[in-house]
This record gives sequence, structure tokens and C-alpha cells, in this order.
Amino acid sequence: MLSIYLREPCNEPARWRAAATLTRQARPASPDRARLAHDRDHAAAHADQLAARLVASLAERGIPVTRACTAGAAADHITRRAGGTTVAITGGAVLAELSPALAERGVEIVPTYGPGATAFQGRHQRFWQLPPRELPINWRTQAVDADCRERRDVVGLFGANAVSAATGSIYLVQHSNNIGDLLRAARLLIFVVGIDKITADDAAARRQAEAVSAFGTDTVLLDLSRTAPVGSPLDRFPVVPGPAATEVVLLDNGRLDLLKDQYRSLFTCIGCRACATRCPTYPFFRGPGGWSPKDYLWSHLRGDNPSLDLCTLCGNCEVDCPLDIPLPELIARRRADVIRTRGRGLSGWRRRVQGDVEHLCKIFSATAPVSNRAPEMPLAPAVMEKVFGLSAQRRLPVFRKDTFERWYAEKTGEKEPSPQPAPASVAGEGEETPARERGQVGQRGARRRVVYYFGCFANYNNPEVGQAAVEILEALGYEVTLPTWRCCGIPLYAKGEIAAARQLASTNIASLAAYVGSGYEVVTTCPSCQLALARDYPRLFPSEPAERVAAHTHFLSRFLLDDGRLQARAAETPRAAYHLPCHLRAQGLDGDSIQLLEQTLGMDVTNLGRGCCGLSGTFGLERAHYAESMDIGAGVFGAVGQGDFDVVLTDCGACKLQIEHGTGRKVMHPLEVLCRAALRAREEIRPRAAGNPNGRAAAVLAPARGGPRGARIGLAGRSGAPSPTPSAGDAAEHPCRQKYCA
Repeated sequence: MLSIYLREPCNEPARWRAAATLTRQARPASPDRARLAHDRDHAAAHADQLAARLVASLAERGIPVTRACTAGAAADHITRRAGGTTVAITGGAVLAELSPALAERGVEIVPTYGPGATAFQGRHQRFWQLPPRELPINWRTQAVDADCRERRDVVGLFGANAVSAATGSIYLVQHSNNIGDLLRAARLLIFVVGIDKITADDAAARRQAEAVSAFGTDTVLLDLSRTAPVGSPLDRFPVVPGPAATEVVLLDNGRLDLLKDQYRSLFTCIGCRACATRCPTYPFFRGPGGWSPKDYLWSHLRGDNPSLDLCTLCGNCEVDCPLDIPLPELIARRRADVIRTRGRGLSGWRRRVQGDVEHLCKIFSATAPVSNRAPEMPLAPAVMEKVFGLSAQRRLPVFRKDTFERWYAEKTGEKEPSPQPAPASVAGEGEETPARERGQVGQRGARRRVVYYFGCFANYNNPEVGQAAVEILEALGYEVTLPTWRCCGIPLYAKGEIAAARQLASTNIASLAAYVGSGYEVVTTCPSCQLALARDYPRLFPSEPAERVAAHTHFLSRFLLDDGRLQARAAETPRAAYHLPCHLRAQGLDGDSIQLLEQTLGMDVTNLGRGCCGLSGTFGLERAHYAESMDIGAGVFGAVGQGDFDVVLTDCGACKLQIEHGTGRKVMHPLEVLCRAALRAREEIRPRAAGNPNGRAAAVLAPARGGPRGARIGLAGRSGAPSPTPSAGDAAEHPCRQKYCA
């Protein structure tokens, strides 16, 4: 007899609360991710052996097993067993995989989850719309007695969440009563087991089912809101005598092929669908099968999905995955595979041009301000849409002729705005300075030197960000230099143009590695550039220099917090709204900029917490995705509009463009606000200045006379006396002062 275990929510909040109080346990223990990863790696390494062992275990219990190499073969078998008429299904990715093939064979599919789409309406489409939980959900796993005497004349189709190769036991996770009801009603129970769901033993299978329930709850709640009581969809079928027959379909459908190439980590996925929780485009590709981002890629690999264009490579899926499966990297690699095997076509060449941000920026910057007025010309909208594939509704960024590099060249007295060459090693010829621990910056006696990788947006579109970064670092006593640089390559990488991105990365890695070898730390102010240097380069272009650069690359907000010498107290502060860029969340840098502003300037900063803004590099610029982009950003736009904020902040240039486009509000980088305050008291902020032996600066934010709150920011030393307002000559000394200190 087949052992079936059902994992489901335990609807006993009072008893759970009492038990939690007695055991002093605030919430159920989270599954052990390390043990789960070990289980899945073992399953991937021994997939063939575990499948053979499972077949043998089921045979010992008299359970028939049909091995299906494809979805079509599985559908043929199920159609024969169902008599070519009707099957009732429980839901899940593996059954969504089979449903099209069953429909092609004329089989009526009766959904039981919900039951059916008519019983639910989409109320929660975004994670931030989910109501807060008063109590964590408590789950229980219990054996199911499916040996009922009365049955319904219908075949039940189940997708297994985990199966033990040692005993043949099947573990199912349900969120309503549909699985249990179907187990007790169908005359024939067919369990479809993907080869990737087989585990070594019952303990591993139970852990896997527990992880599915623990990590997938929020995604299940998305889109679901009960509208009215409905009857069971099984009531339509006549009663027949029991007991039920049971069998297993062991489905490959390309899963074992995953183990042979770069998509191996997809095999280890447990199917919890946590990756969909914060995916900005999930509502657009989920479809009737409820595809998650992993399913979106997997369906493309097996030929059921023609495109991966709706993935923005935001990185949220990898953050939420309990096994850290690098879905963005895998999707980028798949796009590269498609380009290599099928060619680009017209749309591919458009994307190639869109991803070549560095050359586009150079052209538009060199021709500014004419290039900034070009979109207003009569034929410009048609050219944007037909030639470049860009939305005519989209307001393009303003390009600056006075780039950050030009400002830096003028500041340092160079004739041309060219970066400094990479230095020779200061540790002796052929000898590298010992690497310092990451984050240990500004130590006493250390040569505080940083190389600033500023990136395309700060250079060509918003040079004030780069100016602010240099001013603050130099005020803290750092020697700041610029590297020989190219675009970080993220825009090309996102389009699948990995070969072109590799060329850019090689220049950056070589240049920055030389600086790191000479004792410099690398700082960035763009989330995407930071992601490229600190995470993606070692993954995509593995080498010792890439690893070395990654280990010494810091986002400037975190760098300043680690430095710890920039502190302040504020008498009155502006209220600020802060939007977290996806690429900072992807690196675990969620709250650094907010903490820096609160700790340094005492600002009142609200994290909007509305997920992706929707622009996602060039995704939202494209005509094909403009509507989706604005739909994704609607939550951010609404939060900005509903709040009484004096200033709107974000670290990302693309997010800045999108929020300004969607709200009409000016958006600033947090460093610009810091610069406005810091440059008013250059002497006070400078480390170990006279009267400030601890090398700390205190800022007092006060409204200008007759002006709005937070309109003017001044600095004061420890005594609290305000710094004098800079003279006109001081303000004109440098563009950053002119713009942010007036």
C-alpha cells in the first residue's frame, strides 16, 4: 500500500498560541537551508540511482509505475487510463506542464484548487498588498487514509511535492482542502512525480515538503481572494464503489538533461515558488498554469514558452529563493544561447543597440543640448518606435555635455577629462599589498585611498552624484582617483549579449585589480555597477583578479557607514521618501542609505516598500513593455503621491527617471543631500579638524527663513553653533556647491 502524507495549514490558532507561549517559541522553526541544499545536491548527483530505487520500492508495494520521457508520453498514458474523458487535477507546476498535452488529446480537465478560476478574483497582485499576519501559519504533516469505500467516477491527478526513494512515500502540500478531498473521492489516483522531486529517504522528503510550505505561502496568497462559497467540483460525478486504484507516472520531460549543462541548479529547485513573490513581471507571464520565474525559464527550455522578454533581471527571485538559485544569471545565459543559435533578427539588433549604453551616452552627451531636444522634433516619435523600439510616451534622460569626468579633470587641473592610469604596486615590484578585510576602511595609520567607479549615469546624466561622492570622500581625508573604465556591461548582459559584456568587464577588472593590488578600495554609487563588480563579474568571468575586485568593492553608503566618522544631530529635518532599487536588495544592501541619512543628518526617511519601480534598465523604455512598466511602478507612484514628503530619494539613476516620469516629482540621490549639508562646513566635516579631535562632524538641518521645511541645510560643529553661510565666491568655487549648497 502506498504511504501518502499531506502537509497543510493547521487551523488551530488558539492552541498554537498556547503552545508557543509554553515553549517560548515566537514562530515555527524555519527549515534548515543548508540541510535542504545538501538534500537537493545529493538528489541531483544521484538522480538515475534514486529513480531506479523508487521504482523498486513502489514495485515492492504493488504500485504500478509508468516512466514517461516526455509530457506527450505521460499524457497518452493518462488519457488511456481516464478513458479519454475527464480528469480532476489538484494544481501545481508539473500538472500545468501536462495540461496542454491532455487538452490536445480531448481530455476534459476539472480544476479542484479554488475550486476553479470563478471562485477567486485577483485582489493581491503585489507582495506589499498582502495583509500582515497576526500569527505565523502553523503547518502539520499527517498520513492520509485514502481507502474509502465510496468513490466518484473520476480520475484524480496529483503532482507530488516530494517522494522518498527508500520507501516510495509521497508527500503533498495543500493550502485548501482540495487535495485531501480528491484523495478520498477519485476512483483512480495517479501521482505524477517529476524526477527532480525524488529524495533519498523519508526524512529528506519531509524536509522538502516542509520547505515548500514555509517558503511558498506568500506567493500562494497572491491573486487569491475568496468571493463566494461554491460547491465541490466533484459532486457532478456519480458515486462508484471503492477502494481506489493507485499508480505513479515518473516524468522526465527534459529534467535529466538539465544535469548535463549550465542549468543544473534548476534541477535542485523544490518548487516552492518563493521566486514569484517579489517578481515585478509575474502577473504578466504567470498564465493559467501559474508559472513562477523558474517555471518561466523551464518552460522556455522545454519549448513551451517562446520568449523570456518579460524577465527584467531585477534579482528579487534569487534573493527570495531558499536555495539561492541564480535565475537572473541563467536567464541571461539562455538569452545568449538563443542569440548564438538562432541569430538576433530585427528585434534582437534593437536590443543590442539599446544595451550599448556607453556608446549611446557618448554620442548623446557630445551632441547635447541638441540631442536632448531631438525627441520633440516632428518625426522623432515615429523614429523612436519604429527604428529603436522605444516608447514615444517615455521621457528620455537628459544628457550632459559637462560630464563628471570633465568636472573631475577641471578640479584636478588636467587638460583632458581622462581617468588616472592604474598605479604600479606600492608593495614592491611583483608583490601585492596584503588584502584588507572587506569593510575595514579608514583605519588609523592606513593610507586611505579609494578608486571611484562612477559608471555611465553619474558621468553622462547626473554628474552631481559623482561630484557629491568625491567631495564627501575628500572631506573625510580619502585620496580619490578615477580608473580607466568602460560601462559595467549590465545593460548588455541583461540583453543576453554576454560576449560584448565580457569585453567591457575585462577592461574594468584589469584596471580595478591593479588599484586593489596597490591598497585601494573600490567605491561605487550606482546599484547596477555595484552588482556587476561585486557579484556578477566573478560569476560570469571567473578569475582571481575578478574575485579580488569583488572582495574590495563597496557601495558608498555602506562604505561611509563602515567608516563611522560622518555623524550628525539634526534640530529639524525634511521628511524624505526613499525607494529601494532592486539591485541593492539583490546584494543585501537594503537599508544602508536610509541608515546613513538618519545617522548622519537625523533625517526622517520613509522606505516606500513598493518593490520594483518598473523601468528595469531599458525594459520600461521599450514600446513593447511601456504599459507593463507603468503598471509595475504604480505602487511606487501612489506611495510618493499619498505621502507628505519634502524630498524623494533613490540610489538608482533608472529608478530616478521612472519615478520622475510617473509622479512629476524631482528625485535625488542620497549623496546629493549629504553633499548639500557637508559642503556647508568643509572644515567641520574634515577629520581631526581644529576643535574636533575625534574627526567627527555634526550637522544641523534648519529651514531657510521664509522657506519650506528642509529647504536649507547647514552644518555645525559639536558646539552646535551654525556654520556661516558660504560667500558667493565659495559657492561658485565648484558646481556641486552651486547646485546643492545655495
